[in-house]
Formats: sequence, structure tokens, C-alpha cells
Amino acid sequence: MLRVLLVLLVLLVLLVLLVLLVLPVLPVLPVLPVLPVLPTLPMLPMLPIRLTLRMLLFLPPPPHIEAPPFRSTRTP
Repeated sequence: MLRVLLVLLVLLVLLVLLVLLVLPVLPVLPVLPVLPVLPTLPMLPMLPIRLTLRMLLFLPPPPHIEAPPFRSTRTP
């Protein structure tokens, strides 16, 4: 009887730990596909958070986007 109670207690503790680990991640899940697309400059305060999320979730770095060639607006 004592062994059964001990097993149930361990399972309960594991379940609580799992819930505590999963709950903070749930609000982030819908945002994940958008993370690499978000522009970086307005998000500078959030940059460390984005990088940490990437590292935690093993996401690849965002694709490198080349700037268009500079064209002068002045006429020669």
C-alpha cells in the first residue's frame, strides 16, 4: 500500500513539474512561425528574448536578407 502511494506521489510531482514547464511556453507557440520574419530594429528591446527563444527551441537563425543596391535620386 505504501509503495503504491509513493509511486502516485512521484507521478503527481512529475505531472506538476511538466505543467509548470509547459505553461510558460504555450503563449509563445503561436508566435514561433513569425519570429524569423519580424523586423529587427523595432524589436531591439526584445532581441535577447528572441535569441533566447531560438536557442531554447533550437530554431535556425533568420534568413539573411540583402539590401537592394543603392540608387541615387539626383540626376547628373
